[in-house]
Amino acid sequence: MPLPNIRPLPTFSGDPSENHCYADIDAAYDYLRNDLGVPARNIVLYGRSLGSGPSCYLASKTAQLKSVDDSDGPVGGVILHAPFLSVYRVVVDTGCTVYGDKFPNVDFAPMIKSPVILVHGRSDQIVPFHHSERLYNALPPQCQAKPLFIDGMGHNNVHAEVRPMFVDRLSEFLATHIQPAGGSYGGPRRHLKGMGHGINQSSTARPQIA
Repeated sequence: MPLPNIRPLPTFSGDPSENHCYADIDAAYDYLRNDLGVPARNIVLYGRSLGSGPSCYLASKTAQLKSVDDSDGPVGGVILHAPFLSVYRVVVDTGCTVYGDKFPNVDFAPMIKSPVILVHGRSDQIVPFHHSERLYNALPPQCQAKPLFIDGMGHNNVHAEVRPMFVDRLSEFLATHIQPAGGSYGGPRRHLKGMGHGINQSSTARPQIA
């Protein structure tokens, strides 16, 4: 089944807003947890660019949940691809989160309790590379997975020559941080589009990428 698209996209009729984006990813997460019964530890959030905002929000939110039956609690992991500190900081380094700023990822980062890998092109002209460097430093040390910073890669492209490195590094991240708790990862059975992320639906013993 299709999950909600991120609201600024033309396929969605709702009003675009930060809170509506948060509501959309909350609904997607609720579907995985309560309809499919996927434990939180087997859910991996993937947020690219604008999608990093809802992903950081949800990762910090689940970090506050206590696991009573080993099903709730922090998500299993987070993949942030070309993320930003906050929307305003893409344009000007405000030094802090000012009134009206959107998706303050740098404020959510210290509250995250899941392993996080950052992926960013050093030649990104839309979201400068230093955003990922500073997000990495804002994460709790125990959540800092080895990042993947790629020379020559921009914001909207993953060149063919770096794709094997890209896939290998994410596979290593899943194998190191997710599989030990969630069991063997057998790959996705079907692909669901939504929230600017892909959700791989498979058995509950395998990581779900949202």
